[in-house]
Amino acid sequence: MIELKKSELEAALITIAAYDSKTGKMVSGLLSEAISLGTKRKIQKIQKKLHESYKEFLEDLQEIRKEATPEEIQEGEPTEETKKELAAKADSEFKILLEEVVKLDVEQFQISQIENISTSENYNFEIIEKLAI
Repeated sequence: MIELKKSELEAALITIAAYDSKTGKMVSGLLSEAISLGTKRKIQKIQKKLHESYKEFLEDLQEIRKEATPEEIQEGEPTEETKKELAAKADSEFKILLEEVVKLDVEQFQISQIENISTSENYNFEIIEKLAI
């Protein structure tokens, strides 16, 4: 089982695979390295679960943003004080959201399976250590 804070989800996804936004092609990440197919498959399963959790995180973030910027308050336009209160509340909720832990019920790959990679990429090894055993 993999445990990550929600603040680490994006870094984990990028560590696994980063894509060029214009072409959609993978440009870096563990999946772009010369590793065994079995290891790639395990990493892909992790990626899938991470992506699901990341989508939920983004939905939660949108909800927090909506609450912080209501289109109108019951009695007309929000005052500056009300706007500040809403922003402070949203900031607090956002900090709590980032610290929440996500548990991914997926098989981890062996760190030894990627130790011999010869690469110029500068991977986030704290993330890799959480994804591997």
